[in-house]
This record gives sequence, structure tokens and C-alpha cells, in this order.
Amino acid sequence: MPYQDLRAFLSCLEAEGQLVRYHRLVQPSPDIGCISQAVTGMGHFGPAVMLDNIAGYKGSRVVVGIHGSWANHALALGLHKEATIKEQFHAVCGRWGGYPGRVEYREDPLCQEVVVDHAINLYELLPLYRINRLDGG
Repeated sequence: MPYQDLRAFLSCLEAEGQLVRYHRLVQPSPDIGCISQAVTGMGHFGPAVMLDNIAGYKGSRVVVGIHGSWANHALALGLHKEATIKEQFHAVCGRWGGYPGRVEYREDPLCQEVVVDHAINLYELLPLYRINRLDGG
């Protein structure tokens, strides 16, 4: 597996020039959805975009377009960003028999950094958005 977690993959995207950080204020709706659509339409080398100034969600970040281009998809597979679609297809096929892979248990997994132990309202905590009008959000 090429990456231990999302942070490691984002570091790779940034090192490869495939991550844009956007600091201007955006609204969860419609701005994030519009940016998501725009990024996926940028072609083979379209970047991922990290938004870190979301109205009503101080300190929250959203990343869109992580797998929105073939270059990002290649990097996710541990290939070079110029890998062809054919090379990526063969990389996926070569790994298919090993899915889901070996399970590794950890004492302190990153997914448990934040523990919620009371009733919450996700709409207050997360800048939820839709990419299009039929999206479930």
C-alpha cells in the first residue's frame, strides 16, 4: 500500500504539484459543489483542491478532486502521475486478487483522534455539500 493515510497521500499530491490550497472564503453551498465540478473537468492533470476557509466552519477543511483526474488516480496507485490509463488499468487488475489485503490492527489508529461521546448534529459540525442537485450530500 503506497500511503498510510489521507495525510500522506495529500503530501504526495502537494509534492507532485497536484494539490492547490484555496484560502478565500467559500460557502458550503453552492461554492464547494461548483469547485468540485470544475476540478473534475480540468482534464488528465487536474489537481485536488483544499479549501480551508469555509463560511460557518472555522478551522474545518475540505479537499475535493482527490481522485478527480487520471494523474491523481495514478499517484493513488503508487504510479508516476504521467502513467497512462492503460498502465493504471493493469495496476488495478494486478492487485485485484489481493483485495482486500491483510488486516492490520493498531493501538492508536488516526481515525480515533477525535472521539464524539455525546449526541451531535452533523450539519453543525461538517460543511456538508452537494456536487449536483441529485447528490445525496
